[in-house]
Amino acid sequence: MSGTVKCIIAGVILAIIGTAVLLTGFALNDWRFPASQEVTIQTYYAQQDNNALAIQISSGTVKTEYYDGEKINIEFPSSKNYRTEITETNGTLHLSTEQRGFLWFGGFRIPPTIIKLPKSTEFEINIEMSAGTINLGDGSYGRVALETDAGTINVGKIKCTELTLDIDAGTVNTDGADCGRLLIDMSAGTANLDRVTCSYAKMKVSAGTVKAGFTGNREEYGIFKNISAGSCNVDSQSGTTDKVIDINISAGTVKLHFGV
Repeated sequence: MSGTVKCIIAGVILAIIGTAVLLTGFALNDWRFPASQEVTIQTYYAQQDNNALAIQISSGTVKTEYYDGEKINIEFPSSKNYRTEITETNGTLHLSTEQRGFLWFGGFRIPPTIIKLPKSTEFEINIEMSAGTINLGDGSYGRVALETDAGTINVGKIKCTELTLDIDAGTVNTDGADCGRLLIDMSAGTANLDRVTCSYAKMKVSAGTVKAGFTGNREEYGIFKNISAGSCNVDSQSGTTDKVIDINISAGTVKLHFGV
């Protein structure tokens, strides 16, 4: 690799890290509302039997959890400068927020949006967040896709057909994810993936660190690496099963361990 290319990669990494630091500074202010804003907590009861969530959050915290009810139940904050719209179409509940102005300077935090899901349904989940925290509760899901521009994604003890994690800047934590496919796309930040069970994992790392612990033994996995600049603590290898780990690193670090 030429020195020019390395300088370009280093410049891109510094720009990404700078953006991450700036947005993290905002996060440390807890994404606050101005103190003058009056906030109310509203409740939405789903009218349809939905099996999918499509969520777009500008900032704040969104949390999902399963409960014994029959339909989706949502508690969400509302103020003059922070509004939530909820619709239901063809089995999918759509939730989006509209933010006006800067909300992180002021007297108190944005209250969380809490989404309670019926235990009888395995939901397809798609959550996109500009800044803040996503907490995906324990339980069984269909396909799960979580994306954040800046913030934190926490995934509980889940079982799903596919788990996609897209992080521009921030942190991802998982605690016992059992999924057929695991797809990670990280621009900058840190991913701590603990006790992962999957048959296929693809990791694309532009900058940052991915630490992943897999429940299977190392020899079970076919491992493929493509590294432009960065490091990985395991070599490419053939596996004794059809399990695959595919690693593509532009700049960053991937650390894998097995038998966890």
